Amino acid sequence: MTGGVRRPLDTMTYTIHNYSYTEPVIVVSGITVGGDSEMVPRERLTGVPFAATAGYATLAEEANWLRSLHTYTFRRINTDLIYYKGPSGIEETLDLSQCGAEGWCCDTGQNICYFHQAGVDSILEFSLAGASSYACTLLHDEDDIPNTSKGLYFATDGGNQCYMAKPCARLSKDGVEGPAVPMAHVTYHWLCFDIAASQATANAER
Repeated sequence: MTGGVRRPLDTMTYTIHNYSYTEPVIVVSGITVGGDSEMVPRERLTGVPFAATAGYATLAEEANWLRSLHTYTFRRINTDLIYYKGPSGIEETLDLSQCGAEGWCCDTGQNICYFHQAGVDSILEFSLAGASSYACTLLHDEDDIPNTSKGLYFATDGGNQCYMAKPCARLSKDGVEGPAVPMAHVTYHWLCFDIAASQATANAER
């Protein structure tokens, strides 16, 4: 016997046709007894329905977590145009050449706004209206060299501090004052988390 712990043998007595005899009873728990292949410890089950179901459940939890992530892309292609594809899924454009004197200017749908004023860092403001939450961070995409994005800072707001009077994300850059724009010819993304979905997934894993 291999793989187990030695213990006193239990016995069982049989009586057949008035003839009695006693034999040992071997109690087995995950051990190998002699050469009996039936007694070899079993492999972990992976090919039966309930094992497959457990695997699907794990995949479903991961899929739910991925669905809780949302990205909104904004980019500057040339000197004057800012493109933004926000929660609406429609790409909109702000033409900075149409922004005149100091202060705020926005696209027609008020989903991209720009603020500039002498002595104050410029602001680009993007609508988050309809987003699953305002828990967001900034993703870099093809900004080439670290200096391109050096000094960026940002914030999100539920609406009361947003010029467009609806939930927004704001981007500025240290020392970049009006009429300069706080982003070069690059692409960024707001990555926002659906907090409720993320929490539901975390609870399911406990």
